[in-house]
Amino acid sequence: MKNVTRVLMLLLVVLIVQTGNVEAQNWKKIAADKAKKEAQRKLDKKKDKNKNNETITTTTTTTTETEVEETNTETNTFEKLTFDASTIFVEYQNFFENLNLNTETGKLELKKIMVKNLPKANYGDTDGYHKLTAVLKLNNKKIHEFIYLGISNNYTGNWSSGKSTSNITITEAGKYSLEIQIDGQLADKVDFDIIQSVNKNNKMGWFINAPLESLGKISAKGYAPPESADEFVFKFYEAILDVEGAFVDATPISIRLMKENKGTNDTYIGGYLKEKLRHNKKWKLTDNIFFTKAGERYKYVTFADILSNDGNYYIDLFYNGDVFKYNFEVKGGKLNSSLSERSKTGTCWIQREYVGVPKYESFKPTANISGKADNIRVTVKGLKDGDPSRGYAENKPATFVDGQSIRITNYLKDDVRKKYMYRLTEYVVTLKKGDEILAQEIKLGVYNDSPNGDFISIIRNPETAMFAVNKSTDTHVFMDALSKLPAGNHKLKFVYEMASGKDEDLIGIRTVTYKSDGKNAKFAKWAEDTKMYLQMSNSQLGEVAFLRSPSNDWVYFENNCGRTVWLRYDEGTEYYLYPGDSGKFDRANGYIEQWNFGTWKWNSVDDFKEYKTIYKLTGNEISMLYLKQVPPDAVEKLKAIQDKEFKTQESFIAKVKELIGEELFNKHEELIVQSASIDFVKICQ
Repeated sequence: MKNVTRVLMLLLVVLIVQTGNVEAQNWKKIAADKAKKEAQRKLDKKKDKNKNNETITTTTTTTTETEVEETNTETNTFEKLTFDASTIFVEYQNFFENLNLNTETGKLELKKIMVKNLPKANYGDTDGYHKLTAVLKLNNKKIHEFIYLGISNNYTGNWSSGKSTSNITITEAGKYSLEIQIDGQLADKVDFDIIQSVNKNNKMGWFINAPLESLGKISAKGYAPPESADEFVFKFYEAILDVEGAFVDATPISIRLMKENKGTNDTYIGGYLKEKLRHNKKWKLTDNIFFTKAGERYKYVTFADILSNDGNYYIDLFYNGDVFKYNFEVKGGKLNSSLSERSKTGTCWIQREYVGVPKYESFKPTANISGKADNIRVTVKGLKDGDPSRGYAENKPATFVDGQSIRITNYLKDDVRKKYMYRLTEYVVTLKKGDEILAQEIKLGVYNDSPNGDFISIIRNPETAMFAVNKSTDTHVFMDALSKLPAGNHKLKFVYEMASGKDEDLIGIRTVTYKSDGKNAKFAKWAEDTKMYLQMSNSQLGEVAFLRSPSNDWVYFENNCGRTVWLRYDEGTEYYLYPGDSGKFDRANGYIEQWNFGTWKWNSVDDFKEYKTIYKLTGNEISMLYLKQVPPDAVEKLKAIQDKEFKTQESFIAKVKELIGEELFNKHEELIVQSASIDFVKICQ
């Protein structure tokens, strides 16, 4: 009986299990059918709402037909995003900082990207997500695609960011573009050029060029609230195309911050001047550039100064001999430009336009000087070494001959100084004989309140002025014109003018008489040598200067005036000599001027005549002779007279010949004698 009962119970369990399995399969089928119907209902509803939307279906490897259908309808099917491409922008600084081109290998990466106003969605590189990509094209042909992962919307101003790890090796220079695409639809585009450049070692390299060359950025120094309390900052991209990243020659730069005015002259807000601006390696944003306030010496223009005054502004950039202009606007306390949308909060990208410099087919006509009196002082250097220079006052006739250097000293009136302050200015010097223009030099620069202006030097020996010969201070044209004058006395006029925009001012006139011998051999050679030097690079010119000029040209000034004497180098640092004191100056650093308390002007002290000269080779001069290619064994022998003082040149030369021999001395005579000579000059002797 027990066995029968067990069998009946076992049959009952089997029946229940089988019934349960059938029910489970039925419920699974019902659930799947229900899910399919619900998915289809949602899909139909979306289609009805927007018939233009496209249904994208992707497939994955699955084990059953039902699972495939569920995945397709619930996970992998979505609509293309709708967006207005005119509202989506790539942020420029992030873009160009992450667009990395290896100059040697040509490997190009865009590791990170920041995009403004992306539509809200999940982005990635796996099936089932929207894709943000940057398509690289060369001459409008696709050559690579960067895919960005981990897009997030955690930046102020609705900036989204993503990263990519792919790269491509560039093999061809040309016009490139990166198209920012969302699910294959164009959202934004950035154009740029890739060029090849050869460095000084004939090594080829790859570089990104445009549009970096035209970009600048303005902001507050702190980049964060309270921005108005910080200085107003300007930066711009500077191109250094050097494969090995070596430093290049420093470049002078002048910048003005201006506000436009209707019907009147624009307002000068602040300026920036720097003699040297250098970077290394490819394109790079400059360091912060601050603008010194107009009329102030130690105060900078602040962010609040700009944002509190609506209007149109511009930044003038004088750089590498060219002029550029960056325009921007302040409206409602915000910075605006053509690139505002590509800028993060607190900054604004600005784009420059080329302004250029004035060009003249021939000579620029001078102002009418008929009946105008001379108002410029002139100094004529002695014809021979040791001959005193002679200064001529404004109303005194000046005469010079072949081989005499001339220096003009003019002083700008206060109204002229105010008018041209920090303006890009033409400094025009013209040599005239009657109404005929014999020569003219126009120098372009930003006026920085110098009392003498920034005019070109007219006539000087390039050998004695070797340290000062450069493209911004010297010219050969006047010496060349004088060398061609026939024998006889020639009454000439030097005319000095300044011009900027519509403003032109006659600064000064100086009449001189040139006594030509018909050959003018020295001026001809000076002109030829100066022209040659000006065609050299800065490094070449420096090497020539170092090898051909003495290390120092020392002079001791002794104050015998019974009062304090003010001296300065080349409109530079001032020095004060008290009664009875003496000061050691190096004339190789530039000409020396003395302050005249009667006229309240700086006057040349070239006419101070030395009363004695001694000869002494110090340790510094001995070391410099090594560097200036005097044979080492000869320099070692000269150490026997180191710091010994010789009263006459004859006794010094005799001792040097005794030490190194007459032949070697004759070869290096000028260098050794000039290095050892020290002049003593009494002021008010």
